[in-house]
Amino acid sequence: MNRVANLQEWTTVLEVMVKSRRADLAFKTTKQELWNQRAQDKQAHNDFLEEHRGTGKLSGKYVPSANTADLNNAVGLLGRARRQGRAL
Repeated sequence: MNRVANLQEWTTVLEVMVKSRRADLAFKTTKQELWNQRAQDKQAHNDFLEEHRGTGKLSGKYVPSANTADLNNAVGLLGRARRQGRAL
C-alpha cells in the first residue's frame, strides 16, 4: 500500500480528481446562484405587478365581474334607445 501511495503517478491522478471535483462544484454553485437570482427576480416582478395591480386589472381579481343578466339588460336598453333615436 505504501508503494502505491508514494508513486508520482498516483499523486497526479489524485490531484486531477480533486481539480475535477472542484470544477464540478464551482459549476454547480454558479448554476444554483443563477437559478436563485432568477427566482428572486421573478418574485420581485410578481410583487411589483401585484402592488401596482398590473395583472389584476384584467383578471377580475380586484373588481367583481358584471352579472350576465345586467349586461344583457344594458345592451337591450342601448339597442332600444338607438332604434328610437334617443341617446342614453
